[in-house]
Amino acid sequence: MFKYLRFSASYLLIAITAAGFVMGGHWMWLGIFTAMFVWVGGDLISGDDLSEPEYHHPAINDLLLHLVLPILALGLFAYIWAASDNDLLGFGVLVQSITGYDALAARETSILLDYFGASLGIGLNLAMQGVIVGHEMTGRTWDPKSMFTGRWLFGLSCGMNFATEHVYGHHHTIATPEDPSTAIRGENFYTYTTLRTWQQWVHGWGVEKARLAKTGKSVFNWRNQLLRANFRAVIMLSLVFLAGGLFAIGCYLLACVWSKLTLETFNFMGHYGLVREPGTPVRPAHSWNSNSRISALALFNLPRHSHHHADGTVPYQDLKAFPNMPTTPTSYLGTSLCAYIPALWFKLLAPKLLDWDEDHATPVEREIAARQNAASGLPLLEESAKRYFAEHPEAAQAAE
Repeated sequence: MFKYLRFSASYLLIAITAAGFVMGGHWMWLGIFTAMFVWVGGDLISGDDLSEPEYHHPAINDLLLHLVLPILALGLFAYIWAASDNDLLGFGVLVQSITGYDALAARETSILLDYFGASLGIGLNLAMQGVIVGHEMTGRTWDPKSMFTGRWLFGLSCGMNFATEHVYGHHHTIATPEDPSTAIRGENFYTYTTLRTWQQWVHGWGVEKARLAKTGKSVFNWRNQLLRANFRAVIMLSLVFLAGGLFAIGCYLLACVWSKLTLETFNFMGHYGLVREPGTPVRPAHSWNSNSRISALALFNLPRHSHHHADGTVPYQDLKAFPNMPTTPTSYLGTSLCAYIPALWFKLLAPKLLDWDEDHATPVEREIAARQNAASGLPLLEESAKRYFAEHPEAAQAAE
């Protein structure tokens, strides 16, 4: 039974984060500190998990995913309650009657810095549990219940285009120049997030426009999933304002921004610098993989990214380890933090990219990679490009 329940560890993080909101004051940092020390730190000492258990009752795995929506919504409610100036639905009184803890008095001790920590905590929850599970559910385009749950999980964090662009765009254009979610070599996280967020919007809008055109409908139609996603965001913002006022809106938007940054960190890391010849099948080697134990539990096997992109229809619990595929320098969660320090990121990833060129790239991909290496601005990659073009003068002429 443990193999089914192990993915419910995410519920524990939501509960710990929400408990911090109720306890008030500096306890509001509890969620983000727990994630950093237990999740990231746990990866450093727990090693990899290469096991591939068989699940004979997939309905249990599906239930674990669907439960994330109500549990995360309750965590978000506790956050909005902490940021409001009234006792929403008598929640504070209820806590005191059950536990004896005066949550309303504790809330009065919270300072602005505590709300910042709370925003980081719930924002990480919205990304790790909401966006990651939403990513899994919206990939199940054949299942209306999963699509509903997935889209509302994105709605909790005002995620308005991922479900469309990722499923119908990124999964088809991955590692090519057409894909706004694939970072090119030498691109840092901050440039990527600023530029690619807009490109993802444009690309997603184009995907939806083309889909509706096939049925003879205008893009300005209620069937447009991007418009529906924006409507869900409006609903969430309206509810937060009615519940907690302008201060709660500010806290909520900060949490949504942090959730978005976390999502883009995973996007940036997942395919950084990898290339694919357009029109060729997506291979496991077109994603950075990781088998770190805690990251797998916290992110519903998302780190097993190689198999996910090789076959996007495989449920999260059945993803294979693929230990011989390109692997992140450290755990998935640990590597994601490195993205925020560009100098460290380039130092860690440049040798990895050269290994990928040597061990996984096709001849055509090796030439594409060499052109990116030459333009990367990274000495190690530039030297590799010089050697490549010296050995392949015809490629050098084509590049000119």
